[in-house]
Amino acid sequence: MKKLGILIAVLVIVALALPFGFGWYTEGQLRDQIAQTSESPFLSAKVTQYDRGWFSSEAIVEFGLSEDYRKQLNALAGAAKDAGTTQGPMDLAALADLRYPVKFDIGHGPLLRQQGMKPGLWESTALINSGSEFITEWMAKTGIAYVLRAYTHTDFAGVSHVNADAPVMKIAEDDGNFEFGGLNIKGTYEPTSGKVVSTGDVPTITLNTPDISLALNGMQIAGDFTMTGGFMYIGDFDTRVADVSVQPKDGAQPPVLMKDLLIGTSVTQTDDTSPFTVGAKYAIKSISSDAFELKDFLFDLTISNLDRQFVEEYYQMSQSFATMQFGMDPEMFGKLQSLAYKFLSASPGIAVKPLKFTFNDGPVVVNLNIIADGSQIKDASQLTLQNMQSLRSILDATADVEVGKAMALETAKSQIKTRMRTSMAAQGQEVTDEQLNQVADQQAPAMLSSLIAQGFVVETDTTYRSSAKVVKGVLEVNGKAMPF
Repeated sequence: MKKLGILIAVLVIVALALPFGFGWYTEGQLRDQIAQTSESPFLSAKVTQYDRGWFSSEAIVEFGLSEDYRKQLNALAGAAKDAGTTQGPMDLAALADLRYPVKFDIGHGPLLRQQGMKPGLWESTALINSGSEFITEWMAKTGIAYVLRAYTHTDFAGVSHVNADAPVMKIAEDDGNFEFGGLNIKGTYEPTSGKVVSTGDVPTITLNTPDISLALNGMQIAGDFTMTGGFMYIGDFDTRVADVSVQPKDGAQPPVLMKDLLIGTSVTQTDDTSPFTVGAKYAIKSISSDAFELKDFLFDLTISNLDRQFVEEYYQMSQSFATMQFGMDPEMFGKLQSLAYKFLSASPGIAVKPLKFTFNDGPVVVNLNIIADGSQIKDASQLTLQNMQSLRSILDATADVEVGKAMALETAKSQIKTRMRTSMAAQGQEVTDEQLNQVADQQAPAMLSSLIAQGFVVETDTTYRSSAKVVKGVLEVNGKAMPF
């Protein structure tokens, strides 16, 4: 009986001591995660206060923009000031220096209690509801209790589970109103692998002004990717929207309804040193109004064999474009030359398979494939302005286009009217819509017949189609050699 009492006493002591030990571990984990956040090219974060208790702790983490991004914003603000131009509704200098403190209420394992009892290493709740004048004013204006709430718990396998939400927000002004239907996000994060799996949804967003009404319904986001450090990720990210309606108030334009929108991106890589393959997909089931109907739109783009150094240097250069003084000075050309070499020497490929849609029952299908033979480029010095024309010999490209006859005829008419209107305006003469339509109706069939006669277009029963390819600098259109 005495031994049993000692065992129970030991277990009680261990049980009481465990949360304190988990508290030490939790602080280390939080600081590590904040340090990883600071590796982002856009954000900085640091722990400014940490009060560790026995069963729980409190931390203050200050978020802001990264040093590089702050420099860019300050440069933009300075340039705008020197030029005497307005910066718009946002003070860039103030934004660059903004620091936002967020309080984290942290619970220590092994038994977590903030959102129901469950085992785990640690948990935290962060509530954004104060800390800046902007947040305070926004909350007062919308009547919300917080801007964002995030709960995270880490299980014994080290996987973090995140649940975040933003409340419904409504703003009513004399000249219109805005409603945000709330945001819900769920996800997991594995620190050892950097893998993130997340889903989220925004039920509705509506905007009403004297000029227009806009409504978005059923937005869903989904991500399944692995962070590779800095700005790059490997995996997929999709955004879907059930429908979007746009209603002009002046009556001059008909309402437009879009259904089933998709924006998808993907990045793949065979191993840590292999080139990247980047994909982008845009799809819309339908866009309709009284004037037109577009159906089954799909744009599927793939860029393969992207050299990692090229991607990193391109990203770094793109970040400085906003503040760069453009000009073909030797330093700028040297950077572009090096960038072009890294891109082309990896033998990249660009494929659009397909771009297709149906416009007013007229089908359009485009397939494009371009491959560069990087083995022909020995060093960056080949990529000079004088030599650019000869570089077409390293490109192999194929393109196939098929367009419904009605669509082709309308496109030809539109081009004729545009050229005629521009020509008459240059001569100081006016032309009526009736005159434009009459000329276009007469000339459009002749234009298409001319393209057929020259071999640029092949006519079928219902469509016009054309196939072109470039191999080692030689152009062929529908099997016939053409000047290039």
